[in-house]
Amino acid sequence: MRAFHAEGASSLRPFVVGMLDELVETEPNDALDQGQAISGATIINGRLEKRGDVDSFQLDLKAGQTLVAALDASRTLGSPMDAVMQVCDDRGFVIEQNDDARGTDPMVVLKIPRDGRYFVRLFAFPATPNSTIGFAGSKDYVYRLTLTTEGFVDHAFPMAVPRSGSPDIRLFGWNLAENLKPQTIALRDKSRTASLFAPSVANAIIVPMVEHPCIVATPGAGPKQPQAIQLPVVISGLVEENRDVDAFRFSATKGDKLIFRVESDSLGYLLDPLLTLIDATGNVVAEVDDTSRQRDCELATTIPADGDYDLQIRDVHRHGGFRYVYRITATKSQPDFKLTLASESFVLTPGKPLTIEIAVNRLRGFKEPIQITAVELPAGVTVKVVNSEPKGDSSKKVKLELSAKEGPAEGTFRISGTAVSDGGQPRFAGFKPAGSRDAIDQPWLTVLASPK
Repeated sequence: MRAFHAEGASSLRPFVVGMLDELVETEPNDALDQGQAISGATIINGRLEKRGDVDSFQLDLKAGQTLVAALDASRTLGSPMDAVMQVCDDRGFVIEQNDDARGTDPMVVLKIPRDGRYFVRLFAFPATPNSTIGFAGSKDYVYRLTLTTEGFVDHAFPMAVPRSGSPDIRLFGWNLAENLKPQTIALRDKSRTASLFAPSVANAIIVPMVEHPCIVATPGAGPKQPQAIQLPVVISGLVEENRDVDAFRFSATKGDKLIFRVESDSLGYLLDPLLTLIDATGNVVAEVDDTSRQRDCELATTIPADGDYDLQIRDVHRHGGFRYVYRITATKSQPDFKLTLASESFVLTPGKPLTIEIAVNRLRGFKEPIQITAVELPAGVTVKVVNSEPKGDSSKKVKLELSAKEGPAEGTFRISGTAVSDGGQPRFAGFKPAGSRDAIDQPWLTVLASPK
């Protein structure tokens, strides 16, 4: 969400709609005996507001309950903190600690050993290491802490939703009812994501909406019995135990250019994927671990001969378990392009053209002209369409000009690029708000009031 007035708009900030009661953290709560009392499944909105700050919460639990304590800070809210979470018993002993369960955000899942009072304690270090020695804090160290012994979702299979059809979606996590069926919300027509949720659980899962078929890896599908697939496809899977390897077999033709993209770490899961492509004789055609210094990886290859090929995935350290889930997108490589904005909001003065620079990234040898324009503009705003040519300065960036004769007006708009070979299918220019992992394609335009 953003705030705006007649002269401009704020930066976008995340706003989360939760399923549980919401509380605001209250100070003082540094010491365990000052811990804020929590009753029932709750989401706490808090801040580690100063250097050395520690936030503590206390709750009474029963033996056999499963406590889920999950922090959303860096991943969801863009908080510049690397938090640590501890669960202590009524004597102050730390019985569980975590720091990086979901990216740099911690999560503890604990089977309660005996009736009693327990404490959940938070502190943090800077996400970008510096010379600080000790716990850090600032006004930007905001978080949402979910504490529940009721339903909590960790992942869904499949981990993507096709635009056509109604897949059988299963939720996985803790304290979930058997055969729980999620509801699905797409934020708008042609949305890139959908929310999967159930009223009886504490949280929702965000998954992409895709054009390709979506399948789930068959348990036991390994090198000796690979699962048959057809490209293009999105595969959701789990490396269930240490030394486990999942394998998928497909047919390909010499010269086929293929791309296999794996996501796990970027989604908040634990797999450090190693992806291997093997031909029918057992020879390794290609293999990739990290890509662009990220744990998730992408394998792009050209098929050397007609035949069957096996795609194998495992954890590079041979680890496995409940949260070693992955999503593989397997497609034929196609030339494409991407448009990027450097800013998320713009101000236009009536009678004075506004120039917006758009970066053009041509992928996999895309060599066609791209027509770039602005759409869904506020009333009274016009645009001069520009072309990005295959060669020259405009192949890498273009300048789009917006004009208005009068104001005021404001609202979101989008910048689209189309190419003839793509059948006019638009690509929208995106920007990344501060602290966000995901690009958004709706910048804000403010048209100032006309001079009197």
